Amino acid sequence: MKKTFPLRTLVALSLVFAFALPVSAESVTKDVYGQEVPPVVVGVLNVHVVPGDSQLSVSVSKASSEKVSPDTFTFTLQKKGETAPIASAEVMPDSFQASTINYTFKNLTDKVEYAIMVTGSKDGKVVGNGNASGTPASATPVMKGLKATAGDAQVTIAFDKLTTKPLPANYQIQWSYKDKDGKQMNGKTVVIKAADAKKSTFSYSFKKLNNGTMYSFTVFAEDSNKQKLALTSNLTATPKAKNKK
Repeated sequence: MKKTFPLRTLVALSLVFAFALPVSAESVTKDVYGQEVPPVVVGVLNVHVVPGDSQLSVSVSKASSEKVSPDTFTFTLQKKGETAPIASAEVMPDSFQASTINYTFKNLTDKVEYAIMVTGSKDGKVVGNGNASGTPASATPVMKGLKATAGDAQVTIAFDKLTTKPLPANYQIQWSYKDKDGKQMNGKTVVIKAADAKKSTFSYSFKKLNNGTMYSFTVFAEDSNKQKLALTSNLTATPKAKNKK
């Protein structure tokens, strides 16, 4: 037996289903003339951060990945892992003739990581954004008393011990040279424990080197957290055979 429903019941059910089904509607923006305005595509801004002493210098491309040039850039700074911004600034691109916009956050805390977001707007609408991070750090001082003395098939590196706090945990000497084909060859890094440097001046000799080949050295001291306390690079020396009498 076929079951039938009264007309009133069918109308009520149709209304229930009509309201229960989701309605998909596309939001269309129109201008004052009723013409549809294409949606704004938010592009990517290329952000670069250069750390300095208690500061971070931020540069961002003038145009987004969508080739849209914002008329306003907003730089926002916050500590890494936190949500509350601690500084922000608006920059207009008209004052920059280069292809990048630059802004420097100052009076920051060294060795603390910060997150930076840059938002680009045009006519009040966001057209691009980008982010990066950086850690301010004071300039690393140079190693004192450092010198390289070349000998016959050897080079001796000498430097003064660090005596100011924080004291180093070790000293390291990185070295390299170029082979006959011009390819850079990196030698094994020499690690010297600070406790083994008994005298005020420490020296280490690299032996069995090739006479006539220039060797480059980088010497640095670091603490137990691997923070560099002093560093000197681009130190060179060329071993030379003794003159035969």
